[in-house]
Amino acid sequence: MKNANVTITDVAKRAGVSTATVGRVVGGYGTVSGKTRDRVLAAIDQLGYAPNVVAQGLRSKRTKTIAVIIGSVSNSFFANMVNAIENEAAEYGYNVIICNTNEEPETERKHIKNLQGRMIDGIILSSACTAVSAEQLREFYSGDVPMVLVDRRVEGLELDVIESDNFAAGYKTTNYLLALGHRRIGVLGTGNYSTINDRIAGYQKALADRRIELVPRRVMTTIRRKNHYNDIEIDNYFLANRDVTAIMVLNNSLAEAVLLRLEKLKLYDDRTFSIVCWDDSSMNKLLGLTTVLQFPEEIGREAARRVIGKIEKRTLPGEGIGLVGTELKIRRSCKPL
Repeated sequence: MKNANVTITDVAKRAGVSTATVGRVVGGYGTVSGKTRDRVLAAIDQLGYAPNVVAQGLRSKRTKTIAVIIGSVSNSFFANMVNAIENEAAEYGYNVIICNTNEEPETERKHIKNLQGRMIDGIILSSACTAVSAEQLREFYSGDVPMVLVDRRVEGLELDVIESDNFAAGYKTTNYLLALGHRRIGVLGTGNYSTINDRIAGYQKALADRRIELVPRRVMTTIRRKNHYNDIEIDNYFLANRDVTAIMVLNNSLAEAVLLRLEKLKLYDDRTFSIVCWDDSSMNKLLGLTTVLQFPEEIGREAARRVIGKIEKRTLPGEGIGLVGTELKIRRSCKPL
């Protein structure tokens, strides 16, 4: 059991060493012989010494803590990514704290401001912003605390980004539907984020390569407000696009809302209508939905290595990737025409 009344001096006396030696063992720095380290660790265990992390941070100007700022941990993509970040960070002795923005840029900036004043060593950010153009805002994101972006690029920020190859995923998925004979393919996504824009660009390139006309009304990006989509907006999209034979839903959080509206409007006939979703879930597996698989664990691991490397000013072992590939998991929701 940890004893808050035990001091580093008590440990030094029990181990028969100086307080500086105890500090080197606890802090993991400097050179200490194996026998001496064992004596110090035994004394710590016997006395129940609990190092004061805050005091250590004040002395070293480092708290071994990384902050991860994401839209919502309830999103399975972010949940899996955060889990990988925590595991990888632990390998290097770092702790992780998580902040949710609910995709609100102002909430994101409040988190960053608070974290930068709390001796956080680094930040991994999936930004709710699409662009940061004003000079004061760019400086806000470019302080002394190292920062790495995940999943989304932000125009105006020159930061390392670890993301899926969204353009290739959109291109490959569209070509798959075209090979099944579909020519009237709809696309729905959330927000103006780089992820969505890249997937749409891949869709557009696939149509152009086949010399198939791009119909603007078949592409819609909707906004999610306080974890809810606008049902009327989705309804109007499908009522205006009754001719589509296949749909690509570019966000995992949007898929359920789309399926519910199709069912409500009685427009979904699984014998003639094809659908592809992004990111796997129990719902996708249960309903047999063809899905574009991303690998958030790989993104998370690389992001952790990248930000820790920046904190410690060294290159950590790893692949050093920026783009992570995807996989099209084919199930029964897509049929040939």
